[in-house]
Amino acid sequence: MTQPRRQLILGALGAAIVTLLCVAAAARTGAVEDAFDALGRAPAFAVAGVFGLMVAVSALRYLRLQLAIPGASPLETFNAAALHASAAAVIPGKLGELVLPVVVRRLTGSSFLAGAGLLVIFRLLDLAALLAVVAVAGILAGGAPVILAPVAAAALTAPFLLQKLAPLAAGRLDGRLAAILANISEIVGGLTRARLAAILTVTIAVWAALWWAALAAARGAGLDAPAAVAGLALAAASA
Repeated sequence: MTQPRRQLILGALGAAIVTLLCVAAAARTGAVEDAFDALGRAPAFAVAGVFGLMVAVSALRYLRLQLAIPGASPLETFNAAALHASAAAVIPGKLGELVLPVVVRRLTGSSFLAGAGLLVIFRLLDLAALLAVVAVAGILAGGAPVILAPVAAAALTAPFLLQKLAPLAAGRLDGRLAAILANISEIVGGLTRARLAAILTVTIAVWAALWWAALAAARGAGLDAPAAVAGLALAAASA
């Protein structure tokens, strides 16, 4: 058995064990029954709305991957995005995120570290969008716009600053971290400012849809939660 295949099998077994242990723990505490009970009591329009929004989120994440790897065929990108999203949804503890470097390697033929670099870029963009959500939700909750608006603006301009600074940082470090930074630098450097702006816009749309889904889920559960509370709850759960 080749080394990559052995690593893939061991990784899949480890992910399955972690998933089963988490399911067993949730079943033991009654969390699974509570979840299904809440789902059964939720109005049909709320369930359908949240489902539709999550489909939209998946489509947006596919579009983001396609924008980041323009050379890949749409079908291959769709398969990669679907595998990544499925693993991230099923495997607890964000361990499913590690599938992205694997599928990027298969898509582009690049190294695992290149896929890890793309994963870091996506998570930094998610962080920027999430900070913007927190700032907007804070303003809606009555926070001071004079403080929170600059926070949102700084978060949304940070990716473009990264595009400038990544090549400088990559040349000052040694070892595995330097390799990841070099791949981040190569990926970001290969994106035009317009394409990076498009990827950031799609990322913002992802979090806007998730915010809307959180609000719809709260209303479906009978909670009269304001939009600001749903946004802050989404940020707290996602951080």
